[in-house]
Amino acid sequence: MFVQMEKAMLSTFEMHQGFEQPILFLLPGQDRVVDADRTLEFYDRLQHPDKNIIHYHEFFHEPFNELDSVDGGKKRACEDVANWIKKQSRFQT
Repeated sequence: MFVQMEKAMLSTFEMHQGFEQPILFLLPGQDRVVDADRTLEFYDRLQHPDKNIIHYHEFFHEPFNELDSVDGGKKRACEDVANWIKKQSRFQT
């Protein structure tokens, strides 16, 4: 399973266009699972008119499970996503 996941990650990283829907990246700064620099590199290469990124410098791997005592925690992450969805819904008709 890990080999297939690795292949999928490499394949996705090579993509930089062809995405049609708005894209939101939630980027934790203390993630020990996902390489934040590599994710940021992918984001920067992505040719998309409606891409957004939110940095959570003190968060670990799962923003929606982050402790509330850490920079607003999961509540902040949920509010950020809800606000992003509301913003997107104003542009989609």
